[in-house]
Amino acid sequence: MYNISSNNICHIHGNAGDRNTNIYFGHGDDTEFDEFEYYIGVTEAYNSLKRELRKNTNQALANNIDFFRKLSGINKIYSYGFSFSDVDMIYLEELSRYVDVKKVRWYFNQFDWKNNKQNVEKVKRLGFKVRICRRWKDSNGKKV
Repeated sequence: MYNISSNNICHIHGNAGDRNTNIYFGHGDDTEFDEFEYYIGVTEAYNSLKRELRKNTNQALANNIDFFRKLSGINKIYSYGFSFSDVDMIYLEELSRYVDVKKVRWYFNQFDWKNNKQNVEKVKRLGFKVRICRRWKDSNGKKV
């Protein structure tokens, strides 16, 4: 769609179209319940299920570390479809170790710039310079 080589795209949580990849989904909440007031006996089952549904971001990162290592020379980042949730911040923190954040410009689309200012602030806290991108361009400079 954006005329970007698949070598330059990281599907950090897996690619549903690739049967050889794991799909990572879930939450980042480590709290457990001590007891349920009205449902005696379900506490351990609930906590067990909650632990199973915790997103394994460490494994997802380990599976994609080669992608992160080859990013040292980049100067622009366009994020698309990234939630910026707390559980996923491990990826941005790792990214900030491989690139020179003072030289990289992080572009947000108009919708996120206006409606998800907290995500812009998260990126700024890591040291990235942020910009608004009114229209996406593909690798050939063509607006999409």
